[in-house]
Amino acid sequence: MKQFQFIIYNLRFKICFFISCFLFLISSDVSSQNVWSLQKCIDYALMNNISIKQTELNTQTADVRVTQSYAAFLPSLNGNISHVYDFGRAVDPLTNAFTTNRVMSENFSIGASLTIFNGFQLQNSLKQSRLDYMSSTYDLKKIANDISLNVVSDYLQVLFSIEGVGVANQQLDLIKKQQDNTKKLVDAGSLPRGSLLDINAQVANNELALINAQNSLDLAYLGLKQLLDLDSVRDFQIDKPIIEVSTFVITANEIDNIYQTAEKRQPEVLSADLKYKSTETALSIARGGRSPRLTMSGNYGTGYSDQLLQLAGTPIATNTFPIIGFDTAGVPVHAITPVYNYSFTTTPFFTQLTNNLNKSFGFNLSVPIFNNWSTNSNIKRAKINLVNAKYNSEQVRLTLKKSIEQAYYDASAAYKKYNATLVSVESLKEAFKYAQQKFDVGLTTSYDYLIAKNNLDKAQSDLIQAKYDYLFKTKILDFYQGKSLTF
Repeated sequence: MKQFQFIIYNLRFKICFFISCFLFLISSDVSSQNVWSLQKCIDYALMNNISIKQTELNTQTADVRVTQSYAAFLPSLNGNISHVYDFGRAVDPLTNAFTTNRVMSENFSIGASLTIFNGFQLQNSLKQSRLDYMSSTYDLKKIANDISLNVVSDYLQVLFSIEGVGVANQQLDLIKKQQDNTKKLVDAGSLPRGSLLDINAQVANNELALINAQNSLDLAYLGLKQLLDLDSVRDFQIDKPIIEVSTFVITANEIDNIYQTAEKRQPEVLSADLKYKSTETALSIARGGRSPRLTMSGNYGTGYSDQLLQLAGTPIATNTFPIIGFDTAGVPVHAITPVYNYSFTTTPFFTQLTNNLNKSFGFNLSVPIFNNWSTNSNIKRAKINLVNAKYNSEQVRLTLKKSIEQAYYDASAAYKKYNATLVSVESLKEAFKYAQQKFDVGLTTSYDYLIAKNNLDKAQSDLIQAKYDYLFKTKILDFYQGKSLTF
C-alpha cells in the first residue's frame, strides 16, 4: 500500500513539474515576443509604414502605365449599335430615298484602327514609362532608407534613455547611502546638522532626476512606437544589445571613396538619373509631334430600316377597259388591260442584316502643318524640363556629398567628445572618491562634497549622450557605405 502511494505521489510530482515547465516556456515565449530587436523594428516599419505603402501605390501606378504603353501598339477595336427614329422629311439611311414617313433604323458596326507610324511616339512612350517605373522603385527605396534611419535614431534614443535611468538609479542609491552615513556622523557629532540637510536636498534632486529620466524613457518608447504605428502592443520592450564603442578609423581622405560608393548605390541618385533619361525621352516624344501620322483602319457593318419593303404574296390582277381610239364610225375602241395590285411588307430583320452588309478598309496619312503652335510649345517645355532634370541630378549629388562630409565630421567630433568625456568621468570619479573620503571624516564640507558629486553626475550623463551620439553618427556613415544598420 505504501509503495502504491509512493508511485502515485511520484507520478503527481512529475505531472506538476512538466506542467510548470510548459507554463514557464509559454510565458517566456510570450514575453520574448514583445522584445523587439533593431532589425525587427526596421522590418516592421518597412512592412507597415503608411508613407511606404503610399509610395508603393505610386510604383504600382507606374507599372500600370508600362502595361498601357505596351498595349498602345495593339489595334483598337470598337463595336457600335444605334437605334434611330427619323420624323418628317428625311433620307432613309439604307435606301437613300427621301421619305416623309417616320423611319426607324438600326445600325450595327465594328471598326478597328492601328497606328503604323507616328514619329516613334509609341516607342518613346514605352521607353519613358519603363524609366518612370524604375525611378519610382528607387523612390520607394529612398523612403525605406529614411524610415530605417529614423528607426535607428529612435531605437538608440530608447537605449540612451535606458542607460540614463540606470545612471540616475545608481546616483540615487549612492546619495541615499551617503545620507545614511551622514546621519550617523551627525548623530555622533562628527558633522554639523547642516551637512545632513544638504544631503537630504541632494537626495530630493536625485529623485527628481530619476523621475525625469524615467519620463524621458517613456517618451522615447512612445516615439519609437509611434514611428512603428504600434497601438495594440502592450509591454513593448526593446532588445538591449551590448554595444562596444569602436575606434573611429575613417580619415578625411576616405570621404571621396565613401561618396563614390554611395553615388553608385544610393536610390535618390539613381532615381534622379532615370528621371533625367525620362525627360530626354519626353523631348523625343514632343518632337515626334512634327512627324506625319499613318494609320490603318477597317469597318464591318450592317443595318435595318422599317421602310425597306419587299413584295408580299402574288399580285391580284383586275381588268380595265381604257379607250385606245375610235373606229371609222366614231365609236370608241376599248382595250382589255389588266391592273395588278401589289402588296408590300417590311423586309425581315435578319434578311436585311444579311443583305445590307458593308465592309471598308483603308489607310489614312495625316501631315501636321499648323496646330496653333502647340507642337513647338510642347518641344520648348520638354527642353526646359530636361535642363531642370539635369540640375536636379546635379543637386542630388551635391546634397549627397555634403551629407557624407557632414556625417564624417559629425562622427569625428562625436568620437573626440566621447573620449574627452570618458577621460573627464575617470578624473571626476577619483575627485569624487577623494571628496567622499574627506567628507566622511569631516575634513570637508557638504558643499564641496556635493559639488564633486554633481560634477561627476553631469559628466556621466554627458558620457552617455556622447556615446549614443557617436553611435548614430557612425551608423550614418555605415549606411552610406552600404553596411548593415543593425548592431
